[in-house]
Amino acid sequence: MWGWLRRRRSVPEIPDPLWCATLARYPFLAERPADEVQRLRALAAEFLAHKEFHGAGGLAITDEIALAIAAQAVLPVLHLGLSWYDDFVGIVVHADEVLARRSTVDDTGSCTTGTRCWPARPWNAGR
Repeated sequence: MWGWLRRRRSVPEIPDPLWCATLARYPFLAERPADEVQRLRALAAEFLAHKEFHGAGGLAITDEIALAIAAQAVLPVLHLGLSWYDDFVGIVVHADEVLARRSTVDDTGSCTTGTRCWPARPWNAGR
C-alpha cells in the first residue's frame, strides 16, 4: 500500500570499492554479462535503500554484510523487479546457527517436539 512512498526515497550509489569487493567475494555475481552486473548494482542499491537490516545476537551489520545480502537477494528478481519483495521490509541476520524449538504432528497423530539447528541462512515463512 505504501510502496509508492518507499520508492520516492533517494537511492544512494554504492561506492566503487565496496561494489568491487563484493564482486570479488562472490564471483557468480561478477561473471554475469556487464549489463546484468550494472542492473544488479542498481537494484542492490535500491534494495538497500528500502530494506532494514537487523543483527541478531549482537551481530553488527556492516556495509559489507548488507551489500552481500542485497546483491544476492536481487539476483533472482534481476529481470522481474523489486516489487516481488514488497511484502517485507526487515531482514534479521544471524551470525551463526540458530536453535529453534519445533513441534510436529505426523499422519498418525503422534507429536514430536525437539530442537532443530538451523544454519545461518534465510528462513522461509518464518520457519
